[in-house]
Formats: sequence, C-alpha cells, structure tokens
Amino acid sequence: MKVRVFSGSKIKDFIIDRRKRRMKKFTNYFASIVFSAFAAAVLLAVSPMETKAAEDEVTVSIDGVVYTLEDPDSGSYGEARLDEISTQTEVYVRNEVEYQGEYYPIATFEWDDDEFVSRERGYGDGWEELDMDKYIPVHQNLRKVTIASDVDVVGRAVNFPNLEEVSFEGKISYPYGIYYYNCPKLKNVYIPADYRTSENKRSAVDIKRCPSVTITVDERSPYFRVIDNDVYSKDGKILYNVTNNVKNYRVRKGVTKIEEYALNGNNQIKSVYIPNSVKKIGDHAMGCMDNLRSVRMSKSVKKLNAGVFKHSTKLKKLDLPKKMRTFTGEFGGNAFNKFKKITIRAKSLKKGNFSSLSSKCKVYVRNSKVRNQLRQYGFKGKIFIL
Repeated sequence: MKVRVFSGSKIKDFIIDRRKRRMKKFTNYFASIVFSAFAAAVLLAVSPMETKAAEDEVTVSIDGVVYTLEDPDSGSYGEARLDEISTQTEVYVRNEVEYQGEYYPIATFEWDDDEFVSRERGYGDGWEELDMDKYIPVHQNLRKVTIASDVDVVGRAVNFPNLEEVSFEGKISYPYGIYYYNCPKLKNVYIPADYRTSENKRSAVDIKRCPSVTITVDERSPYFRVIDNDVYSKDGKILYNVTNNVKNYRVRKGVTKIEEYALNGNNQIKSVYIPNSVKKIGDHAMGCMDNLRSVRMSKSVKKLNAGVFKHSTKLKKLDLPKKMRTFTGEFGGNAFNKFKKITIRAKSLKKGNFSSLSSKCKVYVRNSKVRNQLRQYGFKGKIFIL
C-alpha cells in the first residue's frame, strides 16, 4: 500500500485550493441553495479560522486516491478524489481510512476535472471544448474505479481515454448528477431505481462522447427509461440525454420537451429533426455540437431559450415557426454562432434579444412590424420581408 501524507502549510494550501475548485464547480451544479453555503466556505478560506481548519484536517494519498480527513471529533466526514500523479490503472475508493489510530469515515468521491478543462467557456454553456493537451497521469492510465459502499460520487468525469468501468460495492449513489464526457472506452452506466433528476432542474444524466457506453436503467424506476441508448422520462415525453451517435437524429414523436443540455456536446450528429409534438426546448439543448448543420424545428415551440445553439458554429441557417414569438437567449455574434440566414415566420414578437446576433446574418421576416421589432431588440444587420 502506497501512502503519502500532506502536512503543515501543504495541508493549508491544499484545502484553500480545493475549496476554490469546488466553489467554481458546484455553483454550476446547484443555484441559490448551495451558493450561500459555498460563499461561506470562501469567507472561511480567507479568515483567521483557516489555520484551525488546516489543523483539523489531514490529507493522505493511498493507492492512487487522495483522502481529506476531517477531525473525527467534529462529526464531519472526509472526502476522496483521484491522486493526479498516480499511474495506477485501477483504484479503490474506501469508505473509511485509518490514520494514526483514528478512523475517518469517507462520504464522497469527487471527480476532479478543474485542472484540465479549458475555462474559456464555462459549464453554463455546456460541454465546452476541452484542452486535450492537459491529460494528467491518472487520466491517461486509469481503467477502473471501484467505489466502496456508502460513498457518494459527485462531479464530472472528463477526459479519461482508457476508463472502462466504474463499479459500486453497495448502493449506486450520484446525488447531484451522472456526468461522463469523452470517456471513449467506458462500457456501462447504470441508473438505479431511486435515482431522480437534480434539484436545479438541469438534466441529472449527461453522458457525451462515450461511444462504447451502454446506458441501462432499473425497470422499477418511476423517473427514467432508456430507448436506443438515450435517456427519457418514464412516460417518454421528456428527452434528457442523447448519447446516440447517428448522423441524422430524429427526436421521437410524442416527446413534448427537450431538456436542458440534452444533445449538448454530441459531436457526431449532423442534423436534428424535431417533431411538432415538442413544445419546449431547454437552455443550451443543442449547443457545442461540432458537426450540427441543420435543424428542423417543431412548429409548436413558442420560445427560443438561452444558448440553445450556442457554440454550434457549423449551423448556418434556421427556419423558425409562426408560434415562436419569444427570444430570450443570446446569439453571441460570430464568436459563438455563425448564422448566415434566419427566417422568422411569426407575425409579431413578444420579447427579443437580438443585439448579439451578428450583423453579417440576414434575417427574413413576415412583415414590417417584425422588422421594426428586430431593430428595437438590437439587431443591426440586414432585414428582408418575405
């Protein structure tokens, strides 16, 4: 068993660095509920109490896993993460660590992706482009992770080129979401019967660029079902996650909502057909799709939400239905989108934000009323009446 112990100033530096990383990451997971808690953690990191916190915590690395051990008298639980310099192909995440005669319970294992994800675009935009040059040893070598019972898995597993298996000795627990991205050899992801969507209404299942994966869900689940490796609500009306790698993707008839980030980051799909049964499309639902070139929009959608196509720069044209009268999202100019032609078929608009739509884009409208509204909403490019 290989053990490394961090002490003194190294512990303090590690704690401060860990809290900064967690602050950035978890504010994306939760919204207002967790924001206040982590804001307090940030204040703690810069207060005189940090020294005491450092004294109450010990960080050790055991067989490729780093454990932060809280003072057992405080009633707190420790946490685990991967040791970045480990070259092991398999690691075991313990639920308890013995150190100097004391036993420390471990509550969480956190995928630590902050060190190698490009921060040019935050997760708010979806699965952004990643800096593939920043593979660290544990990511390059890891093939299997085994999680002891009673340990929750949190965070996002990003850029593990050889990861094949994540297994649980006890109950499968992903309290804040199941997130895997660019793990091309990952074989299976299992959704247990009691797994639910996350509190902040973001899709709790987001698995992209994992071409070898098979997603299964417990048949007893009242929340999810899997059809053709894509994740839906139990009744099939909400599309949560598209892992499917077909070039021409057709949303199933009967789906009424495409959830936030549902197709975001899928780099194989070239066209998307959205049937008229779809009434709502969530934020960033089709963003960061490197090869998306065409979208057939449902005639029932009334609102274009934030960043639906953001960073899908090969999508040049959009034909929007008569009922779509509200545009709340940003177009982002040529930096985030490269639209050349947008057709708006509504007779009037309720709300709009077109200031970030590139002036190089040509917009075609039904009448002069919509043309004038586009000017009021900030569009500076050419407008043509159909």
